[in-house]
Amino acid sequence: MRINPFLQTLEIPVHRVRKRDVPEWKESLSEGEYFEVESIHFARVYRGKDKEDKMKIILSLSPSAIRLYTWMQYYIPRDSDEIRINDNELCSVLGISDRQVQRARLELVNAAIIYRKKENVYWVNPRYLCSGSRIKMYPDNKRIVSHAVEEEYVAPTVIQSLTNKQDR
Repeated sequence: MRINPFLQTLEIPVHRVRKRDVPEWKESLSEGEYFEVESIHFARVYRGKDKEDKMKIILSLSPSAIRLYTWMQYYIPRDSDEIRINDNELCSVLGISDRQVQRARLELVNAAIIYRKKENVYWVNPRYLCSGSRIKMYPDNKRIVSHAVEEEYVAPTVIQSLTNKQDR
C-alpha cells in the first residue's frame, strides 16, 4: 500500500483545548475531553452542490485574476470577509502590471467573487472563500440540512451502505 509522500515531512501544529475552556461546546464534549484545532491560520474554499458552476467561473478567469484569487486565499484575514487589495503592492507580489491587477480585480467583481466596500477594501463572497467559521460569522444565514441521530441508528446504516458498495 502506497502512502502519500508529503506525509513524511508534514507536521500539523495544534492547540489542545479543554471542554471547560469553551462553554458553548460543553454539551457536545464528554467530561474531561479535549478537542484540537490547528494553530496555523487557514482559509477554506467552498464547493457545495454548485461546485461545477463555481469551477467554470474560476477557470474562465484570466491568468492574472486567478493569481489574484489565489493570493486572496493566502491573505484573507482570519475571521473576516474583507480583504485589502492594494494594486501597487500586488504588482510585485503577483508579478503583473498595475493595469493587469486592476483588470483582475474587476474580473473578480464581475464574477461576484468580491464586492467593493470602500477604496482598496473588498468583501469576499463566502460562497467561494472564507477565513474562519461561516457559522459564527453569519449565524442568521444558517440552514439546518440534517439533525443528529443516535449513533446506534447511524452505524448499521453506514455499515450496510458500505457493504452494499463492496458487493457490487
